Amino acid sequence: SRYVNRVPVSCNEKYMMDASTSYLISEVAIDRILLDTPDAKFIVIMRDPIDRIKSHYNWYATRNVYVKKWNKEFNAPLTTPFDPDEHVNGAYKRFIQFSQYATLLSRMLEKVDAKNVLYLYFGDLNARPDIVAENVRMFLGIDAFGDLSTPRLNPSRQSSYVKQVTPLSFLPESAKQFLRPIINPFRKRKTKHFPKGEKWERMIYKALYDDIMAYDKVGVDVNRFEIVSRFQNH
Repeated sequence: SRYVNRVPVSCNEKYMMDASTSYLISEVAIDRILLDTPDAKFIVIMRDPIDRIKSHYNWYATRNVYVKKWNKEFNAPLTTPFDPDEHVNGAYKRFIQFSQYATLLSRMLEKVDAKNVLYLYFGDLNARPDIVAENVRMFLGIDAFGDLSTPRLNPSRQSSYVKQVTPLSFLPESAKQFLRPIINPFRKRKTKHFPKGEKWERMIYKALYDDIMAYDKVGVDVNRFEIVSRFQNH
């Protein structure tokens, strides 16, 4: 297929894995995948939708990329079509839309047989990796995986990433103290981190409320999301 031809390595295995956070929100990605691979299987990993938005927003703050005030970003029109060319340094905003799981999954399930879709929950990847691996193995119909390790690797802590954000990180402390007063005025943060407190989380919950209420229609277990469940139970 055209997709396989674009892969830079030969692929003689039963499955070729590919991942993207934009496939669900894209209006054409699923169609294109099915055009080339009609029997494709989809694994959807879901994080608590409120926590996902906070992390998404904080990613921009960490990279010191300019973002409007969070309330203006979140209250932007939700109906404009997703544009794959609207990214900022390879990442997209659309904070609310990326967390509208029911909306995105219902559109996907109109095109993909439910038996070819597996839901995984973000918290299980670290808490229960063996169970997750077994679920994936059974879903794909492949032999048992080898030994699994569970490294907790945060890309934002890696040297190649940190150097872009905090260039003083690897200097001796004496050098840092000397250079900070000189450099800091030019390193003013363009975007503050997401504000802390239940007030702001509740505001996101209200923005997502209609979508959350539709989880049952697409088989999403709301109880797997800690923050959402807290608001659901109060």
